[in-house]
Amino acid sequence: MDQMLSAAMAQPPTQADGGGFIYVYFLKDLHGRWIVKKGESTWPPRRKKEWDRQCAPQRHIWFEYALWVPWRKKMEGLLHLWATLNGAWLGYVLCRYCGVHHREQFDLGRCGGMWTIIRTAMALVFKQLIWSG
Repeated sequence: MDQMLSAAMAQPPTQADGGGFIYVYFLKDLHGRWIVKKGESTWPPRRKKEWDRQCAPQRHIWFEYALWVPWRKKMEGLLHLWATLNGAWLGYVLCRYCGVHHREQFDLGRCGGMWTIIRTAMALVFKQLIWSG
């Protein structure tokens, strides 16, 4: 598991990647389990409004602080890989509110809880910055 994550971290960011933010929010699914959704954006307040409008009846609990990263797409991919390797990825989940299959939803319990996700995101960012020199 660590080897896969290390190999992904060693890959350089793409030309199209750039600075931005990693955001996180939480919601409950139809079965009452807590789900974590994370994503990337150059302007999280705009993305928050989009999500809240798209799935309006669904209550989103936003982690107040978005984490700025130099390569937002790469970092989002690393977080996705980390959660998937930990068995937390839920696959493509059909949203009962907007009818879209959301692909980046993870079982919060399998991820180790909210603070584990936040700490992991920060650790991945710092490791990536150190590796990239």
